[in-house]
Amino acid sequence: MRFLLIYLTLFLFGFDNNIKDMQDSFGYIKTYYSIYFNDDYECQACLMYPKDTEALESISKELSSTPYIKASGFVVKKTKNKTLIATSYHVCESLKDFTESENFKKLGDRLLKEAIENNFFINKEISKMYQIKPKISILEFDGTPHLINKIVFENLENDICFLESDDSWGKEIKFANKQCYYEKVLNISASGGFYEPGSVAIREGYVNSTIKETEVEDRVFKKHLLYTLDVLPGASGSGVFNLKGELCGNINVSYHKIGVSFGASSQIIFSLYQNFLKTPEGSSYASKE
Repeated sequence: MRFLLIYLTLFLFGFDNNIKDMQDSFGYIKTYYSIYFNDDYECQACLMYPKDTEALESISKELSSTPYIKASGFVVKKTKNKTLIATSYHVCESLKDFTESENFKKLGDRLLKEAIENNFFINKEISKMYQIKPKISILEFDGTPHLINKIVFENLENDICFLESDDSWGKEIKFANKQCYYEKVLNISASGGFYEPGSVAIREGYVNSTIKETEVEDRVFKKHLLYTLDVLPGASGSGVFNLKGELCGNINVSYHKIGVSFGASSQIIFSLYQNFLKTPEGSSYASKE
């Protein structure tokens, strides 16, 4: 009996550690607008009054609390000064659209104009002194924010994308060394866009098998894992882990009406990661292998 209790204690302790590792590898991706000083503006009256500063901070806070894209990701690798994050290819396409498209630029300009018009500024040069820009951030499980610097790798066929932040954070995932067929798995994600620092939902389900080919919105997905994980948009790009805390795959698509989802396997993601290491962008991560 004593040995059974010791075994159970060690098992539960190990499981708790695996949950903590999953949490520490998680990232909540969001896009929003932020106010910046216009470096090209030549000041005529650059005095900043306390009321003006307070109003700008209020506008900035409101903008940052209104995300336009919500998704999930996980830490694949980190060095001393940067971190590699995996998410879905279609997430990265949306991120590029937000930061590069003319429509989103016009929306940002309109938001800034309306915000300035709705606030009384003492300095009438404010509208020329500041501009609005799109921003991409990733937040850790505990709410610590990091700026996404760039997209460094994309693979349309498997719906996989790697992002990079200019600082080191999080816990690197462990890849499962075999397929997780019919294993119980856990998913940590911002499903439905729900994210609260220190309280990110974990769902459980099973890995069933590999779907040879399926079509979703005119896109064909091949050799993706089928999960009994009922998730919503916002879970895209998130990791699926076995009870050992090893990555079995990710989530790319959800069939919410029937309570299933599917994504690329751990083996596919690892193979793409190895390909990335051979690129100029990935060479600095290869040196840390």
